[in-house]
Amino acid sequence: MNIANTYPVFEPDQVLTNKHLNSLFDYVDQQDRLTRMKLIGSGIVCGLEITYDTNSIKISKGCGLTSQGFLITFCESEFKHYINYSTRNFPPDLHLIQQCEEAEIANIPFYKENFKDGIFQLITDEQADDLNADEQATTLANATIKLVDYAVVLFLESVELALKNCDTNDCNDKGSEMDFEVKALLVEKIKLDALLDQQLSTVPGPQPTVPVELHHVELQRYNVPVQDLKTADDVLDAFVNLVTDAKLKTIAEVLNYSYVHYYYLLKDEPSNPFAQVFEQFK
Repeated sequence: MNIANTYPVFEPDQVLTNKHLNSLFDYVDQQDRLTRMKLIGSGIVCGLEITYDTNSIKISKGCGLTSQGFLITFCESEFKHYINYSTRNFPPDLHLIQQCEEAEIANIPFYKENFKDGIFQLITDEQADDLNADEQATTLANATIKLVDYAVVLFLESVELALKNCDTNDCNDKGSEMDFEVKALLVEKIKLDALLDQQLSTVPGPQPTVPVELHHVELQRYNVPVQDLKTADDVLDAFVNLVTDAKLKTIAEVLNYSYVHYYYLLKDEPSNPFAQVFEQFK
């Protein structure tokens, strides 16, 4: 739905309908989510570090923001099993925020009908013990899939549940409720690449391209530790510990490479300003 720009104003003795109440909720909810989406962004806020071996995948405690502005939290968990993930129908009353008359999203991950294969759900030992007899779990140690072809995705699954309408005293319609649950999924990387291509295709104008000459440098993400930060030095030390000499040398090499290939654009730089950049970083 487009961004709500009105909300109802109530009067004394007014009869309220579901449209009034839902319109008010939509406006307030969108304002909260837009604040996160547009002013804060989306992605990991803290924690949610992944460690793994041949037998298990561990995800640390943390929180994050979805691309639709929902705040999610996650408790530290260890997963040793996975099962086939049963995709659900998209809830008809869950409203996605769309800006400037953006086109409708055709394939909403990870709901039916376009996401049936190549998705599995990670489960803990306790969840594996609670499975029904007709549900089959596979241990990561005996995985029948190539785990290297998959990525871990924290998915905020939403389900619209119809409430029981009749009891012994009342048969008034009680409506439904939206139920949210964070699930750890294993998703084929090829599916995630296709989703990224789909998102880029909706961006107006020419598509961004990365010249072959440019080098890709990955920097480790700074993670707010799950502990008390007592001094400012604790914060600064955590940043310093992210960068090794090898990483600094890589950055220095890329900067020098850039100057060598593009120096003709820099009329005010007669000499390479990056010649001693590694020592300056240190």
